[in-house]
Amino acid sequence: MSIVRASSQQTDDLIQFPTGPLLRPAPEFSEWTITHSYSDEMTPAAGSASKANVPREIAKLPLLRPRRTITTKTGGTVRIVIIDLAGKTTEKWFIDGVQFTKPDGSDVWYGANKAVAAGILPDAYYSAPLPASGFQDLDWIAEGNYAGAIQLGDIKCLVFVPGGMTPDDWKDAKKRKAKLDSAEKVAYIDADSRLPVALRILGEVRQFQFTNPAPTQMLAPPPDLAEQIKKGKEAIANLLRSAARPY
Repeated sequence: MSIVRASSQQTDDLIQFPTGPLLRPAPEFSEWTITHSYSDEMTPAAGSASKANVPREIAKLPLLRPRRTITTKTGGTVRIVIIDLAGKTTEKWFIDGVQFTKPDGSDVWYGANKAVAAGILPDAYYSAPLPASGFQDLDWIAEGNYAGAIQLGDIKCLVFVPGGMTPDDWKDAKKRKAKLDSAEKVAYIDADSRLPVALRILGEVRQFQFTNPAPTQMLAPPPDLAEQIKKGKEAIANLLRSAARPY
């Protein structure tokens, strides 16, 4: 699966290792949308001599796969809205290190990690805590995995693949394409902002679009979730007071 057509790719004449951070963490106040696409959404049309790709029926694909993921970050509070292939929406909040999830059509907020462990929710509803960068599956971005720089439309990108590439291989169009096509994952990072542009991993392509302007005010959880959190804190406080009483 290719993120961009080879004809739109232009490489630098000189392959120089970039200075500064290779991947910046998501700004304290930021919002970005990830659009997800998958290799097995497309299959050759029956009897087509051109092997043209046609979409499979949504019902034949695994459920809960995201089509779009919208992440809003304000300090340590993060809201993630996930729209899956069937158009259903799941909302997640990370507040004080705790994850809360409301599946599509539900009126209940689940502490997702506990709910999954108890069998209330399937594993697909649980998300690992966001890494320090704020971006899942990009913790492998490192000097040894740098391949080279490339122009994608108006954006100059730093390209990373496991093991990196030599300057000679990067400059050779055929070798470069073969390496990128066969790599288990490829990341494109904006050379100016050092924020992700695209990631291909395990048959999935994620394309990033950052909201401009970014949010400027702290996120406030919805009233029902805020009330649930308040009651939880009060219950913990009562338990601590009970434990401190002399017998």
